[in-house]
Amino acid sequence: MKIYFMKQSALDYIKQNIGSLYKNYYQFDSDEWIYELFDYDPFEVFGEVDDFELANLDQSAGEVDLQNCKILYDKLNHISDSKASDERLWAGLTNKTFYAYMRKRWQYAKRHLKKTVDDSSAILLRYFYKNTGRSGMFRNTLARCWWVGRLTYSEKYTNHWELLDAIGSEDIISKISDFFYSNTYSSNSAVVEGFCQGLKFFRDRNIYVSTRDHIRPTAQYLNAVGGGLLLDMFTSEEIKNMVIERLGMLIKGIDPGVIAEIYDDPDDVIDASDAEESLDAEEVNVNFGEYMDSLEEIDELDIDSVLGELTEVEYGCKIHIHKMPENTYFISYMPMADGELNMLQKWFLGKPVGATWEHARSTYEIIDIRR
Repeated sequence: MKIYFMKQSALDYIKQNIGSLYKNYYQFDSDEWIYELFDYDPFEVFGEVDDFELANLDQSAGEVDLQNCKILYDKLNHISDSKASDERLWAGLTNKTFYAYMRKRWQYAKRHLKKTVDDSSAILLRYFYKNTGRSGMFRNTLARCWWVGRLTYSEKYTNHWELLDAIGSEDIISKISDFFYSNTYSSNSAVVEGFCQGLKFFRDRNIYVSTRDHIRPTAQYLNAVGGGLLLDMFTSEEIKNMVIERLGMLIKGIDPGVIAEIYDDPDDVIDASDAEESLDAEEVNVNFGEYMDSLEEIDELDIDSVLGELTEVEYGCKIHIHKMPENTYFISYMPMADGELNMLQKWFLGKPVGATWEHARSTYEIIDIRR
């Protein structure tokens, strides 16, 4: 099958006139109307690949998107990151190659037109890049699937999709928005691996993790940590431990400290036209007794009660840190003696509770030290 680019001039014309053209996506079952707009072919061949089909639509929207992450990346993994960032590629796939699929995916043949602004905006998000950069990559219906596949595929695991399966199909659009779209650190493979392995910890134990109440604040927590320290300094195992600890506290109802997340751009939150996907989460039936028993596995042995409390930071301990004036809280895991220290760890090594460090207009204070 051939893969097409939409020519830039055609792409620009449709986007500029979307206020009058968006109704065509509801009305016409083929892309012929697009050709009628121009006196030239609006598409050009990008390449050719083996024939493939996208996920069967006779299942939940979340499962459809999860499967499409695997399918699109598997079939188009030869595409460079640069090409995969090009709006013309995804406009070609959504408006030509998979035009009929897109109409069925979003049920445009059955939908009723509502408000011009909302309906046309949804078309821009799903078929094009409403805005440039990450906004497009993780909003366009097919582009976001390829990119999530690209960031979660790993040959180090027997199941190459272990990280994506850990994310799961439940409420997947919100998860993509909260983790991949809203946070630039999701391009860091160690952070992605650690975050997904943290989710897998709970999934393997059949512990329900809420996107809104647990995953979103944990993603914001990592963002707050990355605001003062480069997350690149942490290994995937350290990120995993941070995620498990944070999620464990939230699941137990322990308030680990509020992290404010302010969205100035309305596109930084999940698109209202995608809101119905939040209702696609699978039914959860958890035995309360088993649930409480499984939470016990999260608790760590209180080594301090056996060996005595630490009085200063040493190798192999955990430093509980308060960051001001942001009023956020995070944990730094000190490596063993032969491990490499980041800037904050070098400063705090040998320091007691209450010690502070000024960096980049923020103050970091040790509030607890644990083995």
